[in-house]
Amino acid sequence: MSGAEEDSETVLTTERLVVRQWTMSTADQERALDIYSRWEVARWLGREPRVMTGPEEARAFIERSRKRSVDPRYGAWAIERRDTGVVAGTVLLVPLPDGDGEVEVGWHLHPDSWGQGIATEAARAVLAKGFADGLTEIRAVLAPDNARSAAVCRRLGMTGTGLTDRWYGRELAEFRIDRDGAGATEAVDAAGAGSVADVTLNLWRRPLGEVPAEVWDRTELTVLILAETGIRELPPRIGRLTGLRTLDLGHNRLAALPVELFGLTGLGDFLYLHDNELTSLPEELGRLTALRYLNVGENRLAELPSNVGRLASLVELRAQHNRLTALPESIGELGELRELWLRGNELTGLPDSVGRLAELRELELRENALTELPAALAGLPRLRRLDLRGNRITELPEWLADPGALPALEKLDLRWNEARPSARLLAALAARGCVTLF
Repeated sequence: MSGAEEDSETVLTTERLVVRQWTMSTADQERALDIYSRWEVARWLGREPRVMTGPEEARAFIERSRKRSVDPRYGAWAIERRDTGVVAGTVLLVPLPDGDGEVEVGWHLHPDSWGQGIATEAARAVLAKGFADGLTEIRAVLAPDNARSAAVCRRLGMTGTGLTDRWYGRELAEFRIDRDGAGATEAVDAAGAGSVADVTLNLWRRPLGEVPAEVWDRTELTVLILAETGIRELPPRIGRLTGLRTLDLGHNRLAALPVELFGLTGLGDFLYLHDNELTSLPEELGRLTALRYLNVGENRLAELPSNVGRLASLVELRAQHNRLTALPESIGELGELRELWLRGNELTGLPDSVGRLAELRELELRENALTELPAALAGLPRLRRLDLRGNRITELPEWLADPGALPALEKLDLRWNEARPSARLLAALAARGCVTLF
């Protein structure tokens, strides 16, 4: 790691993270640009969201972030991962604009650090710092449809208080937590999608071993968080919670899932199954046609269900670090899919149906066994970022220089392959604004 733990830039540390000042180092500038030039991050920020466009904006962002720490109680800090030394994103604790002393907590993470509990871990530590420094209440404000950040708020024990247009010139969902509630594990809130009341049971990081029997009587629940509780089995009684829209089972020891889980057809937000010991997923997964976010990464899956394409509402699928050697042909039926994360599998190719993913923006194929650039990708009209690092690609196809191939591509990452783009290909990609790394 970078050694940030020992220097004066460090604000606090956690089990996995170092929260520190952003610096003017080349690495920090490049990472800030990589984070904030992504629409999937920038879309949630500011009154009129826009992406960062160049190094000068990255430097200005870092200058602003450092100025926000003049008062040591507050700041916008980099989140550095202890294991890699890479900055995962920003966590902030700052006064809300034009307020009466109200303070907000917030987080902006690079997509490669989503779904790993990093935002929750960093924000929880920053909340503790704020309360230790004398704050009595801290808020979070976010776009009403930002389901991912709303889930983080619930994990933190924050309570939704509805919609407000008091800050940032737009209507936002507001969450709050006070000093006495900083350790809360349960919250009832009213800031879910469409302002429909959520009833949340948050048992994140409670050393349970098994789910308490009384949970299955909570049929009013819409959000159930059982991440990092040590459970080895999910009983069939999960099927009783017919109101669930979000279920987080990440970082446990589950080796199998009851079929009753897939009868919860109201699951319309998140199903997190990452970091378990799953070797297969049942075909019944295809019943969850309202699901928007599915994370099955860090398991032992050799394949995805053949009918995964039935998940018609899915906008993000994460299956990184499994044992996948192929994808089912039905994946091309995921017409709403915007992000597909497949890093660290054993894929040697992609089915032709991938070419039908017309909404796909981000495709992460890093550290697989591809020997060529799959021709099916050529027609993807909205793909902006394609990560092929660490494969076995030796030659690049001529179609890649065609202006009609991948017309929206902004970043093509070919590092750690043998292939080297020709001058003609580099010129063709640069002409349409694509950065190529090799």
